[in-house]
Amino acid sequence: MKLTQVLRGEKLTSAIAAISKASRTLEDSIHVAAVSALVHADECGNTTPMVDLLAAVPAFSRKNALMLWAAKFGKFAVTADGKSVEFAKFATTNVEAAMALPFWDFKPEQPIKAFDLAAELAKLVARAEKEAKNDKQPASIDDEDLRAVRSLAAAAKPLALKPSVQAVIDAVASNDSEEVDPLAVAG
Repeated sequence: MKLTQVLRGEKLTSAIAAISKASRTLEDSIHVAAVSALVHADECGNTTPMVDLLAAVPAFSRKNALMLWAAKFGKFAVTADGKSVEFAKFATTNVEAAMALPFWDFKPEQPIKAFDLAAELAKLVARAEKEAKNDKQPASIDDEDLRAVRSLAAAAKPLALKPSVQAVIDAVASNDSEEVDPLAVAG
């Protein structure tokens, strides 16, 4: 896809409203098709509709969540390569639960988290100390290694986000139902 124009003002507002409406329609369509594919697999032992649905959903959709949802509520298992589903003969189908819980709510998207080197090193120190005390399994940790990791962890600076970034993260974390405008929150 090639960007051919930039929208401004009312055109941009209208485009966003159209996307919002279309996305709700698409969500409903995918959910109906997914539940129908569960029923089809239950009745016929045929995974083709679900496999085709996985191929048909847009690239930006959450296919992994859809596959896990199908495996939870229908006669499906995620394939070994994690790219599709296959028939799971002895699984049970729960249409009512599947209808009540769309795949995007079944496995919500992970929140964005900044990488905190100090916190990760603290976890590493705790794990290394625990493993150093574990005499039931070998570990390549000696006192010198522990001192080095502790020293590195002590020197690491804790995560400090810019106030505007922290405000957006806090607003998203505390907001359950409404969309958050990052530019409005960040000021």
